Amino acid sequence: MIDSRKLMSCTLELLQEEVLQEVQPMLDISKEDLIEQIIKILFYMSSGSEICKIFDLEAVGKKHEDFLIKYKNSEGSYYDGKLKAENEKMDEIAEKDQTMCKFETVCTEQKKNICKLNDCYSDLLGKMDTEMAKKDEQFKMGRTERKKRQESFKRFVERLQELRLIGLGTFLNELLEVKSVSFDSMKHTKGLVAECLSELQDVKAFLELEWHLKRKLEKEKQDLELKLRYQQGIIMDLEDEAGRRVVELAQKEKQLKVLEMMVAESKRNLKEKEREILDKDEEKREAIRQLCLLNEHYRENYNYLTRHVSSMLQSKRPS
Repeated sequence: MIDSRKLMSCTLELLQEEVLQEVQPMLDISKEDLIEQIIKILFYMSSGSEICKIFDLEAVGKKHEDFLIKYKNSEGSYYDGKLKAENEKMDEIAEKDQTMCKFETVCTEQKKNICKLNDCYSDLLGKMDTEMAKKDEQFKMGRTERKKRQESFKRFVERLQELRLIGLGTFLNELLEVKSVSFDSMKHTKGLVAECLSELQDVKAFLELEWHLKRKLEKEKQDLELKLRYQQGIIMDLEDEAGRRVVELAQKEKQLKVLEMMVAESKRNLKEKEREILDKDEEKREAIRQLCLLNEHYRENYNYLTRHVSSMLQSKRPS
């Protein structure tokens, strides 16, 4: 991302260029007016008295000073207005970015809630299917038991027909026995049927409750989907706006890259100049080193000559 200070400086430069382009015609007009006033003053000076000329010159100078003061004030207010407008645009962009982030967060939370509701709905349907399978199995078992009782009663009737031929005594004894067994079996079967009916009523009530809950969840899901579509539309609008802003920022980045390339070129030139200066300094140090060595050589020769001359003078002195 581009640094805010660099972006602000680039914006100020563009504003200055726009202001100069807008103010340049005013400057040209003021120059033409000034030339006309000077021509009038010269013409008047050639025909009027000196005192009137001086007063007129002072009036014209004051007029142009007032014009320059007004021009400076208008230029300052124009700059301030442009800068304030750009600051308001930057604040508006920042607020839109924050709003888009908030909408994205809300949409993410809504999607999570919808996923949770779907999972809860799937679990609930699984439980209902399992419970219905159990009840169907119990109902099938009751129906099988009832068929067994009917077959037993049918065999009993057939047995009665056989016993009618055998004898009444044996028939009565078996009738009492079968009656007691059938009574107990019917009583047990009635108990099972009553229990199944009670469980069936419970299942029916549970299914009605689950159906109402399902309708409620579906309604909440539809409401959430409507909200999600609305928020997605807002997000798409914000994304389009952000795309336009990104294009503008990309153009600013290109301008910044051009400036960075110019700065890099300036740095390379500066490094080359520094390298040349260092090379020249090295040559100067080498020359100074050679001069020092030469000076040391001359000093040694001088000392040698001094000692030699002193020895010669001492040898020539009369003893």
